Amino acid sequence: MEISNITVNKSGKIDLKSDPQGAGFFGTIGSLPGEDDNILMSKGQVTVTGLNLKNVDVRNTSTEVKHETGLLDGLLGGATWLLGFLLDLLGIDSVSDLADMLLNGMDANPSMFAAGSFAGSVAGQVEITNCSVENAKVQNAADRTGGFIGDIQGKTLYTLQGPGRLVEVLADILNMLPFLGLGNVVDVLLNGGILKLNQIVPAGYVAPVIKDCTLTNVAQDTLGSETTGFNGGFAGRIEGGILQNIK
Repeated sequence: MEISNITVNKSGKIDLKSDPQGAGFFGTIGSLPGEDDNILMSKGQVTVTGLNLKNVDVRNTSTEVKHETGLLDGLLGGATWLLGFLLDLLGIDSVSDLADMLLNGMDANPSMFAAGSFAGSVAGQVEITNCSVENAKVQNAADRTGGFIGDIQGKTLYTLQGPGRLVEVLADILNMLPFLGLGNVVDVLLNGGILKLNQIVPAGYVAPVIKDCTLTNVAQDTLGSETTGFNGGFAGRIEGGILQNIK
């Protein structure tokens, strides 16, 4: 499939209820968290293949997350009663405290602002094969900028330790929050102070695979700046990813 003449212009603070994370034809490509008590595992592989893009112009000036009062109430709707159980189980005083902890965790996740012509961020159990971009321009006010992908991350899988009710309720709530995927759920929960390291146990690892993909004619003068980090011709940053036969 070929798609041409694509413009992505992202600005302002990211609204977690509606804005995609990352900037590119795909903002983020990532596997979903598992279900039930496997919320910190992968639900399965995400595959993108045979997609050819031409004349792609991506510009991101977003560098902050919008901190909105009532974030959880708006997303959980009639299921807000679950929050009472979760707050007791985690020892958190109020819904607003929990929302602040989630938002602080998101603030500490720089891949949210990654930019690339094909995808801003790729994380977890993902395979991208036989895809190409021809004629690309990528501008980003934040870190992690690449001609094809801004940020590529493998992810450790975990099991959650704690009372069965904690695992069940946390899974129910996380599955209702569209801004949490396998690529950021553990980072957000830990960075926000919602979970502690002694509550999770490593259970495996998944690495994105980018194979037989081509990037042709990317504007070099706009890929990053002196004030940003992790800027690259094909990918801005790679941690635990696998690249094969990239041209």
